[in-house]
Amino acid sequence: MWEAHDIETTARLVLHDDLAFLDRAIQSVREAGPVFALVSRLPWHGEAGDWERAARTAEEAGAEVVLGDCNNEADHRRAALAHATVSINPPAAARDTVPKGGRTLT
Repeated sequence: MWEAHDIETTARLVLHDDLAFLDRAIQSVREAGPVFALVSRLPWHGEAGDWERAARTAEEAGAEVVLGDCNNEADHRRAALAHATVSINPPAAARDTVPKGGRTLT
């Protein structure tokens, strides 16, 4: 049986310029484990928004920001899943090479 302290949860938020509840969303899950904000520089539809402000807001709220270019929701969510898989079991070469200030989503 697992004890509560044996389990670490991570949260991944996919966003472009969604700011309305970003700070509160991050704060609500921070105690459970690391929070990653996967910010796409491209919108899913329509005109590009202020993704840079969204990235700053997420970082200020305590999330690790990961930047990328996803022009639709499905690709963005697949990238988040891939990020989660790599975070759990990173390749040996990548373990110590994460740049300060975040990662880049591929």
